[in-house]
Amino acid sequence: MSKMCILNLKKLSIRNLRIFIFVSLIFLFPLNQQLHFRDFPSINGIIIDYLILKISIPQVLILILTILNFPVIFEKIRKIFCDRQVREKVFVWVSLGFLIFGYSIFSSKYFYLALWENLYLTILGINILVVRDIFDDKFRKLMLISIIVWLFLLSVLGIFQFMSQSSVFNNYKLTGEFPYSFNYYHIKQDSYFLGDNIPAYGIFSHSNIYGAFLLTLMMFVILNFDFLKENRAFRISTWLGLVFGVVGLALSGSAVVVLGLVVFLVLYFVRSKIFKIQKFWFWAFLISCFTYLFFMSFSYKSYVDDKSVYRRLYQIELSNQIFSETLFSKDFYRFFLGFGYFNYFSLVSEKLYLYEIVRFFQPPHSIYYLVIWNYGILGLVLLGCGGTFLLKKIHA
Repeated sequence: MSKMCILNLKKLSIRNLRIFIFVSLIFLFPLNQQLHFRDFPSINGIIIDYLILKISIPQVLILILTILNFPVIFEKIRKIFCDRQVREKVFVWVSLGFLIFGYSIFSSKYFYLALWENLYLTILGINILVVRDIFDDKFRKLMLISIIVWLFLLSVLGIFQFMSQSSVFNNYKLTGEFPYSFNYYHIKQDSYFLGDNIPAYGIFSHSNIYGAFLLTLMMFVILNFDFLKENRAFRISTWLGLVFGVVGLALSGSAVVVLGLVVFLVLYFVRSKIFKIQKFWFWAFLISCFTYLFFMSFSYKSYVDDKSVYRRLYQIELSNQIFSETLFSKDFYRFFLGFGYFNYFSLVSEKLYLYEIVRFFQPPHSIYYLVIWNYGILGLVLLGCGGTFLLKKIHA
């Protein structure tokens, strides 16, 4: 066998292995099982699971995929450095990213947790950028089949959970579904849409995460609907998955997730009309949401009867208070670079105890404030720029 044939076979086998790993990643991504590398950490006696150093099967697969994708990643980097104009622009953004991520890691009280999770986010971002250049329509079909299967299975599980008002399998190690019922202390027993009923949790730790995950799957399916409708079997399974997905999403009881679906559908159906100014609308939407949350936090007492709303708005108001104090102090740079990865808990712990109703430890329920805490206002701007870049890639 000639050397050329051997090289072609190697390329083909590596490519097939990449496809297998990526499809496996899509199929296993929702799994909730994790290996913990330390005991449950606590602050002032309250356990905080967000501070646990952990690794999951999907994360291992992403690391393997990065190694397999290295030749493609290296070639992209080489092309960037060959173009002077692109090189200079990329250098500015990469330098800013390293500055923000580096400061967040080294100023964190949980160095190894910060190092691992930020490294994982970086690796995940790199793979997202190169995956479009690697796979063909065959891979796209396999990926979408996996997404539709999960959309259907998770929705059906959520429906049975809501009907029984408890978990179904009660087996975390096998299915990733943790046991719960009305007697479970941390279970969410009130929601905007479902009243006093327990919302569906799927195989996630919170019903909001379950709803957000279903929304993400539905967005992928809808964005690829034209590709799927060419085949009758795909078309039927796609509609079936979307119908069950809407039901499962509604049973998550998350008003924000339902609003997210409505906003996505509006943007999807009018995308051709706003394509030329989509960057403007993207930034207008981000700024409007942030402004709304900022001013809503000052009227949280009006919602004192709703503990869920009270807690979230209080978290935002408390964040605004600490941000303003920091901005006019000698540590003003923290507002721009962040307060250190998950240092939020130790910085607000004493102030949270002033109010018994918010005596629980969770990060702010807002991506805007969570990013500012961990990466500063510059990190928030960088995230927005990344969003516009992805929009451009989607329409390319």
